[in-house]
Amino acid sequence: WGFNTRALLVHSSGRGRRIKVWERALCYLVRAEALLDMDAPRRALTELHPAKELLQRGREGWPVEVLKRIEEADTRFNLKKAENDELRTQRENAKVPVTVITGFLGSGKTTLLNRILQEQHGKRLAVIENEFGEVGIDSTLVEQAERTTETVVEMNNGCICCTLR
Repeated sequence: WGFNTRALLVHSSGRGRRIKVWERALCYLVRAEALLDMDAPRRALTELHPAKELLQRGREGWPVEVLKRIEEADTRFNLKKAENDELRTQRENAKVPVTVITGFLGSGKTTLLNRILQEQHGKRLAVIENEFGEVGIDSTLVEQAERTTETVVEMNNGCICCTLR
C-alpha cells in the first residue's frame, strides 16, 4: 500500500513527472476519508497518520484545499473516536456483571452475598439463589438484608426456567 518516492505520474501528453509529496498525502487522505465514512476511525488513523507525517516534513508548495482536507479529516477522526468511545462506555455500563458464589456449608456464601447487597456501589444487581434442600434457609437471610422492592424468586431443588414460569 505504500508509495514509491520515485513513482511517476503520466500526463495525457505522454510526459511523466515525479509525484509530489502532497499528492502522495492526498492518496492516503482519500482512503482515510473513505474509512471515516464507513465508521472505521481506528483503521482510518492508519491512513491519516502517514498523510500527517508527510505534512510535518514541510508545508511548502501544498495546495490550501489539501491542507484543509487533512485538518477536516483529523477533526472528523477525533469526533468519531470520541463518539465510539462514548458508545463503548455506555455498552460496558449497561452490562450486569455476573458472579457465581459456590462453597461448602458454612463457608460464608450468604455473608458475602449480604455484604454485596448492603454496599452502596451504584451497580445493578440480579441475585439468583439455588437452594439445595426442601426448606430455603438462605433466602430468608438474603431477604432480610435486601432493602429493595424487587421480587425475590426462590428456587428449591429446581431449575430457574421451571421456577419463573
